[in-house]
Amino acid sequence: MRYFQYLFEYNSYNFSNSKPLEDFLCELIKRAAVFYKKNPDIVRMLGWQRLESTSTEATGLSFSKDIENWISICKEYQNKGEINKSYKPEYLVILTLSVVNSIAMDQNIFTREYQEEYIKFCAHMLC
Repeated sequence: MRYFQYLFEYNSYNFSNSKPLEDFLCELIKRAAVFYKKNPDIVRMLGWQRLESTSTEATGLSFSKDIENWISICKEYQNKGEINKSYKPEYLVILTLSVVNSIAMDQNIFTREYQEEYIKFCAHMLC
């Protein structure tokens, strides 16, 4: 699965620190929500992974070249002063993916009916 490759496709959207952080986060969250919507089998597979995992197993996010790219972009935003340098970039990655999970896998009346508004709210709050 090349999930993060899809999110970081430079042909259709230039993920870089040249955009304001809030715009970057909005686009990233939207792309992830669309990805999951178009791939319901992956949502089911991740749901089963959650059910079958033990408390000692790591699930979900793994370290990859794509995650390195995301962490690198977070560091660029830190250098610009848009993300507090005392925060680990990995934390922003985890927090953003948690927002994505709330949209894709833990849907409720608010995230389903007000998804666009919720995405903007989350991106704003993450900044």
